[in-house]
Amino acid sequence: GVQTCALPILIVEFIINTEGMVEIKNVSGGAPALKEEARRNISLIPKMVRPGMYAGKPKAIQYTVPFDFKTGK
Repeated sequence: GVQTCALPILIVEFIINTEGMVEIKNVSGGAPALKEEARRNISLIPKMVRPGMYAGKPKAIQYTVPFDFKTGK
């Protein structure tokens, strides 16, 4: 069978701003190439039609997403 190799988990912190666009705040853990791939993936999130709302007003919402990369080695 194919063995997999787990790589360190990266953490990406970003917000969806009041205009519905992604703003990456921080990427931590892992090698620079993996950080760039995680950043690339998050930046592919399309513009939200409706941003987060609080008390009837647009509000930036923060997200923290773990990335768990694996290789086919």
